[in-house]
Amino acid sequence: MTLQDFYDKCAHHDWYYSYSDDHSVWKRGQAVGKELEIIATTSPEHKEIYDAWLAYVSSGSAFGTKRLPKPTRPEEVIDGSD
Repeated sequence: MTLQDFYDKCAHHDWYYSYSDDHSVWKRGQAVGKELEIIATTSPEHKEIYDAWLAYVSSGSAFGTKRLPKPTRPEEVIDGSD
């Protein structure tokens, strides 16, 4: 999975699924969360994106901390060897 696709998957993940009273939301969120954790192990860059999102969604007044900035989407690397 490209870094950009992984970033987008993290950006659209419901990081707060565990707070839901709806079991189907919880179950879906847990499955996607585990998938993200597995993908994060594929490279240091993927892990960095995952950790940045985790830190971002775990920050702010609800957590008693300063709100961290939203992670930046990695730029697509275009191979100019054509």
